[in-house]
Amino acid sequence: MSYESISVAKDGTNIPIFSSGQAMYSKYAPLRDAEKFVETEENNQSGFYLVCGIGSGIHIQSLRKKFPDVKIVAVEFSTKDIDFLDKHFKIKNLANIHSFQIATIENLKKIFLSTYNPILDGDFKFLPLRSWVNNNNKEFEVIKETIQQGLDEIASDISTQAHFGKIWHRNILQNLIFLGNNDIKTKLPKTENFQGAVIVAPGPSINQSIEYLEKSNKYIIATDTALPILLKRKIPIHAVVTIDAQIVSRQHFLCKIPKDILLIADLCANPATVKKFHNIGASILFVRNNHPLCNLINEYFSNFNLNLSFLYSGAGTVTISALDFAIKTGFTNIEILGADFSYLKTCAYGKGSYFEDRFDNKSNRLDSSEKKNLDLFFRQPLKEIEKDTFATNNLIAYKKSLEEYIFQMKGIFTSNSNNKINSYTFQKTKFEPFYIFNPNKQQVDSFFSWYIDGLEKHTDWAKVSILPLMAWNNKKNSKKMSFFSLVKLAYYQTVGYTSKHGK
Repeated sequence: MSYESISVAKDGTNIPIFSSGQAMYSKYAPLRDAEKFVETEENNQSGFYLVCGIGSGIHIQSLRKKFPDVKIVAVEFSTKDIDFLDKHFKIKNLANIHSFQIATIENLKKIFLSTYNPILDGDFKFLPLRSWVNNNNKEFEVIKETIQQGLDEIASDISTQAHFGKIWHRNILQNLIFLGNNDIKTKLPKTENFQGAVIVAPGPSINQSIEYLEKSNKYIIATDTALPILLKRKIPIHAVVTIDAQIVSRQHFLCKIPKDILLIADLCANPATVKKFHNIGASILFVRNNHPLCNLINEYFSNFNLNLSFLYSGAGTVTISALDFAIKTGFTNIEILGADFSYLKTCAYGKGSYFEDRFDNKSNRLDSSEKKNLDLFFRQPLKEIEKDTFATNNLIAYKKSLEEYIFQMKGIFTSNSNNKINSYTFQKTKFEPFYIFNPNKQQVDSFFSWYIDGLEKHTDWAKVSILPLMAWNNKKNSKKMSFFSLVKLAYYQTVGYTSKHGK
């Protein structure tokens, strides 16, 4: 614990004493110390502060007095320190102050990621209390490293939003319009009718697992990229998962699709794919990710007893989404095929995938299929992780994300190196049931009226929903746009996407 006692300053103010014996504030004028803490912030434009050291909280109150509208996260070493300080100074009451949170080193990253949004909050300011740092050197280094990790993740997320923000927003609205204008049928798996589930990804090792799948009596869930591989080999597929918003994702569905299949589609997914499955009479189950507009839609339609179930995708891989679906629908014996998260020297995907066909068709004597496969992924540097096996940073992140997910789900992992089958058994865990999200036109119309009105009035909840779109607009415009201009542009874009609703 960082603190050992409480002392009384010359002015009668109680102050905390560190375990080293040093006082956190001046023993003569602690209130003056608190004022000095924010003197250097005279011209600061930051909208978010991370403060190291809470103490009695007087320096935080001084910061709040000077900047009443900023967000503040204050961190202490441990819950024991917080409990000690709360006993003497009631610091937990500070949490009642607008936009203030208390964190420990253990939960700092989680709180930081969920609280700080550069688009809404502007600049980030790290503001350590010097006396606290002097007495918590090692802890301070951990905090700096944690914050840097958080900033890296935020930067990566913003980069992704800036790349996909527009298409995500448009797809969500178009899919919602489609839902309102059409009757969608959905059939969820009856787990008792199967001996387990199999998740099929498109990695090269899937080529060695086809015979196993042909004889399988399990519920087969394909990722969108693996779908054509299995259909060309006449493997009976029960469900396919797609989370990809891009137009290119349609290429995975050019093959003849059986009408007895279930499409599990993220609300951000390509609308053309959804329409194709609906036209052939297939079942469709819409799910959501953590996109703020998806969360807003779920919140709004809960008023009609309609829920949009959440499907986890980890670092952004559909394989985890497929696994999450299998677990949440009640399967406890699950196998994963083709989740290699790597490329072989001679091939990147299983035979029959859209990507494999694409590059084989373009190969010639001077530019082999092997080279074309590898060149595809040189958008990120390839790393040779073992002999003749390569991976990108994204693939390494996907694999790590899958392993973390399995750990959180308390899965027991076994691997069969002969047929590349990864088997998982999951303990019974209570999950919310998967909901069938199928609003009618009247409900969808009411949402759009409410949503457009919220955007027009610049409500906080509406502005949060358009953050990814704003990130995209900010990146695409050569001139730096003000926050107000970004909100206004996103408003007009949303009106444009929904103007043909019902026509």
